[in-house]
Amino acid sequence: MLYLLDELGCYMDYKAAAGRLIDDHTDDIILVSKHIHSEPELGHQEVKASRLLVEELKKYGFEVKLGGRRDDHRVHRPEGVGDT
Repeated sequence: MLYLLDELGCYMDYKAAAGRLIDDHTDDIILVSKHIHSEPELGHQEVKASRLLVEELKKYGFEVKLGGRRDDHRVHRPEGVGDT
């Protein structure tokens, strides 16, 4: 199992927490996936897909900051999301 210290100094099983979140939101994940696949974009030019993912993450309280380069994006986990 993968245990890491979170920002509060508590150990957390991230693999198990991620699995629970995926199980709890499977229908939403599938809808987002189908939407992205219904409007294909060129590689490294996924503007619509990026916007959709940002909107979805913000709905769940994530703070998303998009950088100018494709590898300069930040997603911050809101307090309580994924806590065990």
